[in-house]
Order: sequence, then structure tokens, then C-alpha cells
Amino acid sequence: MNKSNKVIKILVIRTLMVILLLPVCPEIKAVEEIFTCRN
Repeated sequence: MNKSNKVIKILVIRTLMVILLLPVCPEIKAVEEIFTCRN
């Protein structure tokens, strides 16, 4: 249960960050690169 909750939280935070970054970086690929660099 805890693991699934953690995954859901990470996915929610990730989607929120993508939504916030989309106006700054219109290209979704650029946003994906930012996430891959951070991981």
C-alpha cells in the first residue's frame, strides 16, 4: 500500500511539474529531458 501511494504521489507531482513547465518549455521533449537529467 505504501509503495503504491508513493508511486501515485510521484506521478501526481511529475504531472503537475510538466503542466507548470509546459508554458515555459512548449516542447514536451525538452520537459522530458529535464526529468531524465534529474533522475
